[in-house]
Amino acid sequence: MVSAAIQPAGVPASIVELVALRALTRCLSDHVLAGCRAVLARRKFARLDQQHVARLLGLLAAEAELVTPARRVAVSRDEPDNRVLECAEAAGAACLVTGNTKHFPKRHRGTHIVNPREYLDIILVRRQPIAGTAE
Repeated sequence: MVSAAIQPAGVPASIVELVALRALTRCLSDHVLAGCRAVLARRKFARLDQQHVARLLGLLAAEAELVTPARRVAVSRDEPDNRVLECAEAAGAACLVTGNTKHFPKRHRGTHIVNPREYLDIILVRRQPIAGTAE
């Protein structure tokens, strides 16, 4: 979501557009949604078009399938990334899409962790959306 806000014409923004078109399902937990809001509210992102950011966050809240993680995980050294893994696990997500793959394992309980470009390659090769994608 942060990458989509920074580069409205980039690959992450294309994935957000597919979510808006309901071609993909995006799964979130309340904690992950709050984390997206907090990151995009940071001072270093104040230069972004705030109307665009508000639209992205609104889309995220409106179109995401909310899940409630059943358990805590401690896989990543970066604690907020553990909340993202919990969300993916609760959603039974096929893929977790992140621009920050270095903080994640390659897989977590059946969920592939991929960057946005890899994800687009996956869905283009399959020619069908992967249901239950968490970000």
